[in-house]
Amino acid sequence: ETINDSVLATGDTVLVEGKIEGNLFMFGRSLEIRGQVDGDVIAGGQEVRITGNVTGNVIAAAESVSVSGHVIGNLYAGARNVHVEKGGLIDRDVLTGSDTITVDGTIGRSLNAGATTAVIAGVVGRGVGFAGNKVLVRSRGKIGGDIVAEVADRANVHVDPGGSVAGKVDVTVRKEVNTWAQPG
Repeated sequence: ETINDSVLATGDTVLVEGKIEGNLFMFGRSLEIRGQVDGDVIAGGQEVRITGNVTGNVIAAAESVSVSGHVIGNLYAGARNVHVEKGGLIDRDVLTGSDTITVDGTIGRSLNAGATTAVIAGVVGRGVGFAGNKVLVRSRGKIGGDIVAEVADRANVHVDPGGSVAGKVDVTVRKEVNTWAQPG
């Protein structure tokens, strides 16, 4: 089925299998796009899965956000776990505030993350900007630009043998400040 308008969908489970020629606003516990959305997606729920195609941007707030389909725009995600799965493609940028960000698929441009852990086992076309605890580039991971990371320990930015970073790895060690050590 094709809907030639924007759609607001709510419920415990929201499943889009057809085509929406407009924006999609979806809220519920389990949200999935298997079909196609020719517009932007704004989603809020426990889990958001994109296994189909989105021609615009995806803005998602959830416990987990996973992309195994194709997002032509950007992904903006606030979630505990964000996963660009193997075969998943985001043409532009990913901006996330999360506990973990895992990239097994492809990000066409940049990854910017404030997270506890970032694991890159896929492809990031340009660079990675990171603030958090740990960045791991696995043996299959490829970054087409720089890694700029702010972490607590320099050893928390690690590139496995076989992993590649085309640019430089710029690590800033964050100084821990004890707010209880001074009067206030």
